[in-house]
Amino acid sequence: MTSLSFLLILKALLLLADSSTHYQEKESPVGDFVREELPEDARLAVCRRKSELLDIKLKERDNELAVKTCELTALSGDFNKSLLYLRETNSKLQNELKASQVTVKNLEGKVAKLETTLKNSMECRGNWVYFNGYCYKIANQAVNKTTSAALCERENAHLVSIHSREENNFILELSQGDYWTWIGLQWADEEWVWSDGSAFDYSNWALREPNRIEENPWGRVQFSSGSWFNYGNTQFSVTICKKRKCFGDGVYYPDLRACILGVKEPGSVCKKMGGGHLVSIHNAFQNTLFAELQQNLTGSSVGLIGAIRIVKTDWVWSDATSFDYSKILASTDDCLILDSQDQMWKAVNCDATFSFLCSSRPLS
Repeated sequence: MTSLSFLLILKALLLLADSSTHYQEKESPVGDFVREELPEDARLAVCRRKSELLDIKLKERDNELAVKTCELTALSGDFNKSLLYLRETNSKLQNELKASQVTVKNLEGKVAKLETTLKNSMECRGNWVYFNGYCYKIANQAVNKTTSAALCERENAHLVSIHSREENNFILELSQGDYWTWIGLQWADEEWVWSDGSAFDYSNWALREPNRIEENPWGRVQFSSGSWFNYGNTQFSVTICKKRKCFGDGVYYPDLRACILGVKEPGSVCKKMGGGHLVSIHNAFQNTLFAELQQNLTGSSVGLIGAIRIVKTDWVWSDATSFDYSKILASTDDCLILDSQDQMWKAVNCDATFSFLCSSRPLS
């Protein structure tokens, strides 16, 4: 290689080292000089140097890419862990929500039962509890069947008779204990009968019961299960008594806190209904209810109510309650009927004959 060639190659390499960009064939006169005027071995050296620089830059970029890949992999791992944690937390919260909903539903059911029990307790006096027209009372003293029946008789009641699954369940809830209780069921004249004279139209005997009836003619209930068994008089159990809420055929209406009897035939007297009176009406709700009962219980669209005119403008109720509500149409007669069609009160001659509703205080 001549001195001139060596100098030219050295010059080209120095130019290449000072450049901040990789070699471009036509980017400067020097490039043209290298491409056109350098001998072949010099151009080859330049190309090799360019290749080395490109390799260095590619390696740097590969390293940067590898670092970024590691960072992304690490971030991806953290993200997956966070996602898994969130999914597990969400699943746990969903399960807790379902459990809370079940708890709330159970509590609502218990509250409803307590409200019903409280309401029923208020419908009967003393320690008696109301259910479907009757009052019930539990005596926790363990006695034999004869004594149990006597306890109820002292309360003007009978040992409980049961006529439906709902009543059996009610008594099960009333007892609230894992013990036995006498019921008014007894074997007489080759059949099971209730001591209160009601029809034997429902039973809930336990498996293989009743048995040995002649030796065990009395019924009692295991109220942990609600099942019936027959036993002899010598067994000891607690007592549940039952009595009607109303006198005779009167029907108890909780909204009125009164017993109502519809009377179709003239000559019937409300006093026979445990000291009852013709109904008195004290608000719009009662007026509407009595209008419906008048139609449903007597089949008549009009019926006498207990209002009497004592002077020209003054009316009183026969049950001595306050005359604090009126739907009277103008008239000169001294007794009133309730017309179920328009729910107005119309004065009539007191000697006229109409059906009517009797109201009395509950028996218990």
